[in-house]
Amino acid sequence: MEDQVNLCVPPNSSRVQGTSSRRWPTLFWVTLKILSVFHHEDLVNERKCYTCRLKDLSERERVIEDAVEHELGLNCLLLMYESVSKRRKGDGEGSNNRQQPCEVCDTMWWNFQGKTEKYTAKQIGATSWNHKGSGALSCCVLFLTIAALLFEMSYHVSAFWAKPEKTPRLLNRFTLFILLVTPSLICVCSKLRSMLRSAVPCLSWASTFNARFIIRRGQILDLPRKGLPGKVFLVACMMWPLFNSVYRSYIYLHLIGCGFGLHVVATAVVAILFMQTWGFFVYILYFIRMSFQRNMNLLLSFIKEHEGQLDKCKGILACVAIDFSCYSQLCELYALVMIPVGVLALTTNITWEFMLGATCISEDLQSAKILYYVKLMSWSEIAMAFFLTVSALGGLQVTYIWDDLSVNILHLTSERHYHFWKGLSIAVSSLTRESNSVLTAVVFSLIGIYTGFHFGSDQNVSYLSESCISQNYTFLCT
Repeated sequence: MEDQVNLCVPPNSSRVQGTSSRRWPTLFWVTLKILSVFHHEDLVNERKCYTCRLKDLSERERVIEDAVEHELGLNCLLLMYESVSKRRKGDGEGSNNRQQPCEVCDTMWWNFQGKTEKYTAKQIGATSWNHKGSGALSCCVLFLTIAALLFEMSYHVSAFWAKPEKTPRLLNRFTLFILLVTPSLICVCSKLRSMLRSAVPCLSWASTFNARFIIRRGQILDLPRKGLPGKVFLVACMMWPLFNSVYRSYIYLHLIGCGFGLHVVATAVVAILFMQTWGFFVYILYFIRMSFQRNMNLLLSFIKEHEGQLDKCKGILACVAIDFSCYSQLCELYALVMIPVGVLALTTNITWEFMLGATCISEDLQSAKILYYVKLMSWSEIAMAFFLTVSALGGLQVTYIWDDLSVNILHLTSERHYHFWKGLSIAVSSLTRESNSVLTAVVFSLIGIYTGFHFGSDQNVSYLSESCISQNYTFLCT
């Protein structure tokens, strides 16, 4: 198992000069392209630990940008993903040349075996996908897709607004829109973080969906040889959203007979595209989690091998901690949004079924058939959102990964280097932070439960009975 401690392969600082094939799977780059995460032209840039970064700042002329980064402390390690590389003549991309190699900096190039293996964007196959103008193209695609979804949302809101009998369905559609638009909004925040950098420290979590961050995570997973991790989960992230979106289109275009008008077809296409985007987004969350679990194993091996060298171990611990904190904050924020939204979708769906039970629709075979397919679609979408999200994060939070690291460090503690292990334990504890996201999510979930049942308690469902009598099913087309 990848999440278990493996001290059999100790990482070392030996550099791997070349491999037979370093190209990463094409599907990985397709995923990043679909999510529109490309922004910087150079995806593999210079990497330095915190100590070397401070030395570099002290050796050259201080500009305003450097001074700001210095004031941010360890957060300057995150700004590394947002910086514009300052190449010198003769330096290769991602070469990270230094007169005196730093072992902590070398750990930022670890491969699956814990060996320093430097590479360029061309070697891993990124240049074919991240061409000139990719950043501008990604921004345009993100804003166009969000605009299309907002237009679709406004159409449904106008159709359901101020109509008490359609309030549960309005809430249900609203939850679906939030589910689909969240990945694009996160990617937009990532673009803002890359553009404004230290001016928006509140968006530090958005660096998780910086292409440089994802590539650094991918280097630890041995992609050239093993391919993408969790292939079964990847198939689920691709096929389940595709099934739901195609199934939804089939119901509305064929069973209900809403017609093949421009808006209906456009809605079906938008649903398919956004569902697939959401599936790839969830897989990237899983992809990064697998990388961190492997990274923690390598980190434990490094600490065990360098027992007694506190400064060196604290240096690499800080590099891993700041990245994991960034990812953890994103997962907390996403769970904080999705848990209440999922609960609201669940309660409104239950309310909708109780409403249908009070009508004569179930007595008509055609109506009963249509409603059966609609209910199956709704429950499939709710199950997809819960199951794939929880599977990607390994629960409702990912902080257990850091907690496992703390426990494993305690298990490795020996009396021979007592002060070393004590100092390391203090460092591990100081690099974590408490969060009330679960409590907040529970509060919003309770509000969602109340809202769903409250708006469904006094609904006027007479129009459904009238539709049954007149054999008119157009109420399902909106």
